Amino acid sequence: MQNWFPHLDDASALMDYLEEISGEVGYLLFRHDDAPDGLFFIESGQISIILELADGTTQRLQTVGAGNIVGERSLYARIPHTSSAVAEKPCTLYWLSAQALGRMENEAPTLAAAFHRFVLHRLTEQLIHREQTLKRLLEDA
Repeated sequence: MQNWFPHLDDASALMDYLEEISGEVGYLLFRHDDAPDGLFFIESGQISIILELADGTTQRLQTVGAGNIVGERSLYARIPHTSSAVAEKPCTLYWLSAQALGRMENEAPTLAAAFHRFVLHRLTEQLIHREQTLKRLLEDA
């Protein structure tokens, strides 16, 4: 986790707010419509983001691995999850609950500000990637 926040003097302080989770194949991080109660850092393994369709079938939207976070959009937007996340390979995750994030904001505001900048950067990267994908799809149509 230390190398995720190279701009922090002591990124290990973040560990005080995280819970380590070992998940086997099939471990459900969150389900569509679950309340947003935190986010996950993926230390190792592979997580699939699954969209549940109206007809009861599912569609894999994305598969992410080590170095990614999941659950951040719902947490920051304060809306229920719009998809599900499940482990496709055994994984090591770090859970940051909404409660722990609030505690970090009170106890370590500099750390919390750096964390929020990190998440903002990640969300911006995702938005840019989706816009580029949409542009390619429209050009190919």
